Amino acid sequence: MAISIRKATAEDTREMARVHVDTWRSTYAGIVPQDFLDGLNYEDRAAMWARILKENRPHWHVVVAVTETGRIVGFSSGGKNRTEGTPFEGEVYAIYVDKEYQGQGIGAQLFQRSLEELRSKNLKTAMVWSLDANPYRTFYESMGGKAVLERDQNVGGKHLPETAYGWGDLSAAGRLDA
Repeated sequence: MAISIRKATAEDTREMARVHVDTWRSTYAGIVPQDFLDGLNYEDRAAMWARILKENRPHWHVVVAVTETGRIVGFSSGGKNRTEGTPFEGEVYAIYVDKEYQGQGIGAQLFQRSLEELRSKNLKTAMVWSLDANPYRTFYESMGGKAVLERDQNVGGKHLPETAYGWGDLSAAGRLDA
């Protein structure tokens, strides 16, 4: 199946919200408190993504993975690093792919595009945070990331350890052809 990656638009926010909520529920069941997962809803997430896209934040990007039929099956976002006191300029904030489309290279395409977007903004290094219990966190290692930081993240009242993966040189990081 052919997938295209493009910049997100305001019309994409409902489908992005569906991917976001459904992916959290499938990935983090048994990890994150169930009442937190149950409290996630499409309307709130769509409003959040609509606000982010409307604000048109410099150094931010949001891209979507779209099937030939126009269905959004994943997205990624990133921009300037939000964690102070680290040596990384950029950050990939999120990568989400519908469960039924995982394992087909879509996450790698989204990740590569996010790094391209960071490079286009002259950000030369980057990182991403992942919960340690995330069963897909080794994806970042497969993309060349090195564990560089650790912290606890409060999710739904539960403290969960997470690890930051870093890339010290984005000139070739995450490239599928490298």
